[in-house]
Amino acid sequence: MQQAQNSAGERLGSDIRSDLDAIRGDLNRLRNDVATAFQDLIGQGKDRVWQARERVSSSLGGLSDQGRRALGTVQEQIEDRPMVAIGTAIGLGFVIGMLLCGGRNNK
Repeated sequence: MQQAQNSAGERLGSDIRSDLDAIRGDLNRLRNDVATAFQDLIGQGKDRVWQARERVSSSLGGLSDQGRRALGTVQEQIEDRPMVAIGTAIGLGFVIGMLLCGGRNNK
């Protein structure tokens, strides 16, 4: 009877050790899977940041070109018609001054 109990206890202990080893293996695989998933997410994030950076860079380049063209156009118009440019500047200055003062009379 005692031997049967010892044998059953040994089998139980062996089963528990096997189960613990299986759990350790599962946890190691899970840890590796999670680490791989995080690395993949980091890689995707870096790719998206790089793509966004490229889009912003190309957009800024386009805006810079448009700004240069607009400045060139304004310069040409000022050179072609300087009196109109002066009149426009005076008119804009007057309007801005009126807006800032609110049309108040300072007596």
